[in-house]
Amino acid sequence: EFATLNLKSNDQNVSEQLILKGFAKTNVSKFAEDNSKFAEVLMKAEKVATEKKLGLHSKKEANIYKYIDTTVNSKASK
Repeated sequence: EFATLNLKSNDQNVSEQLILKGFAKTNVSKFAEDNSKFAEVLMKAEKVATEKKLGLHSKKEANIYKYIDTTVNSKASK
């Protein structure tokens, strides 16, 4: 199952915007009736992101952030 979320201010499809930036991929079923009516638009957006090597389509390694959770162990904050 799926849902479509559009921004009220400019009627943009949130999924399309995430895919265009390379933050998500499409998941298209081989059964047409199981797909969103926007499946073709989303696949085109993924193709654009892939060609531009954006986000998860990039060859760059993701930044690794290290955090110290001082709420659990007060000695770690010193």
